[in-house]
Amino acid sequence: MSPLNDKNLPKFSVLMSVYEKDKPEFFRDAIDSVLSQTVKPDEIVLVKDGPVDANLEKVINEYEQKTEGFLKIVCLKENEGLGVALAEGIKNCTFDIVGRMDADDISVPQRFEKQLTFLKNNPDIDVVSCFAAAFEETIEKVLFVRRGPLLHEQIAKKLRFRFCMNHAPSMFRKKAVLEAGNYMPFAGLEDYLLWAKMLLNGAKMATIGQVLYYHRWEKELLRRRSGLKRAAQQIRLQKEFLKIGFINRLQFMRNVLIRTTAAVLPLGLIKRLRIALGI
Repeated sequence: MSPLNDKNLPKFSVLMSVYEKDKPEFFRDAIDSVLSQTVKPDEIVLVKDGPVDANLEKVINEYEQKTEGFLKIVCLKENEGLGVALAEGIKNCTFDIVGRMDADDISVPQRFEKQLTFLKNNPDIDVVSCFAAAFEETIEKVLFVRRGPLLHEQIAKKLRFRFCMNHAPSMFRKKAVLEAGNYMPFAGLEDYLLWAKMLLNGAKMATIGQVLYYHRWEKELLRRRSGLKRAAQQIRLQKEFLKIGFINRLQFMRNVLIRTTAAVLPLGLIKRLRIALGI
């Protein structure tokens, strides 16, 4: 397979990670959406975060053969978590522009073309994301759209209080990520920590105000993002934000109160609130 990037746009990598609980059929949907882009990546870096299910392994091997070296696979001996997997994946990306993609989501065909064009036309921007539609089962069943501020100044202000810029559908300059210290393991909040570190390091961010990404929303995802364990993770993250100077003490107290309260609400109520608020 020959990558198609004939629109005078920069070459770029796509970074994905899979682990043992990822479903083969969802991974197939995700990678097919990458291969169906109007501007295809010049490589896909896939990190296997520890051993994976035999069925998933079979699908990965199928695409590895189909793409003839286009798919670069990085293997971790054990499951280290998303932060470690992405940090290792970044190091293996050939190109300075990297598009993120989760292994169970779907990108619309024009996503990469629009993000690449934006970065080409705005060389001062280091990260560009987009709106993401959360869905169940099929993309026709959209629950809500995760929006957010579009301009850097708005993003920088709101990120101190809530995670207002989608990570999975982002495209960024590898250099800016590495200069901010790369991804770090942080129990499901490594994306939020990375954005904070990049802002402190002077990186500029933006969001395209269009749905270019479909985020698969299952009950297990909601369960992972709620409960006492999640509340403890949120407190730990806010302590780290305070330590690195991303927030002040008043902001710390406000964030801890709101985020821990939200984490321990009943799952049904959390789902209804997320759908109503689009978060």
